[in-house]
Amino acid sequence: MVADRVLQHRELGYQVVGFLDDRAGGDHIGYRGVPLLGTIDSQFMGVAPEVLIVSMKTHQRYFATTTKGAALANRFVVVANNVARDGGATIVDGNERVLRARLSDAKFFWDQDRKTTLASRAAALKDIVFHAKLGTQAERVQRIAALATSLADHVPGAEKTQVMMAAELCKADLVSGMVGEFPELQGVMGRYYALHEKLPAAVAEAIGDHYAPAGPNDRCPSAPVSVAVALADKLDALTAFWKIGEKPTGSRDPYGLRRAAIAPLLAARTARPKPASTRSGRRDRVSPPIRDAPCVSDVSTTPPIRSSASERATTAAAARPAPRETSA
Repeated sequence: MVADRVLQHRELGYQVVGFLDDRAGGDHIGYRGVPLLGTIDSQFMGVAPEVLIVSMKTHQRYFATTTKGAALANRFVVVANNVARDGGATIVDGNERVLRARLSDAKFFWDQDRKTTLASRAAALKDIVFHAKLGTQAERVQRIAALATSLADHVPGAEKTQVMMAAELCKADLVSGMVGEFPELQGVMGRYYALHEKLPAAVAEAIGDHYAPAGPNDRCPSAPVSVAVALADKLDALTAFWKIGEKPTGSRDPYGLRRAAIAPLLAARTARPKPASTRSGRRDRVSPPIRDAPCVSDVSTTPPIRSSASERATTAAAARPAPRETSA
């Protein structure tokens, strides 16, 4: 099986990124293909690792690898259909050329984007419509910034200046070349560009975290500035779409409002202080321990089960006032 053969590359000191977790190469797991190890050109190793991984995983169906130190390695795994006479050298060479062309575009965007600051990019958000009834992305950023600043008063450790800066820049990478090529990297690239500009680390992390949680395996922001901006982003989406009547139904939720509704609750849960231990070693029952666990998986999104007819009848009977007693 391919799974067994790919995992054999660990003997060479490489770990395959997300092989069994996100099914990056799920089309190849079930049949007896031949995994081959290719090399990434050294000129691309300075690009953000997420960019390289997305390029290989999404566009080329390759597996990225990491070193034992968890750093992205300059090797990738490609799965061939059969054993080649030359041991796969021609196949590897051809895939390296294809990947080189793909990463050349990514490196171009990486170099060009960092020549422009996020603040100067933010002005272009006025040309991007967020929703026909809700205005542009620039108008949404203004709402998020105002809300995040107000929330900062209720998030311990959140500095208002940093919260305002992060909120105003959180959507700026939407007009970058890299996000235009790889939309799944929005927020991620904003964080890298903020660090390149030497903005405060808390601001950069908040820009990168404000979309979280983005799925069942994502984690909630925990840094104060990140919590304030992420909450503002979710609350603005909820109130704005509810205002125009775009509410989720039993069969559709195109704007992810259910996830947006769960996120503030989980963020508040994560931000609670850990319970103090008593002298007997037992924790206070009023404040249960907080697990540093994935966000959405901790909360059941199953709708409540409606009561049966007999339960409703019993409830109605209990609520009905007793008949008055009459004198004989």
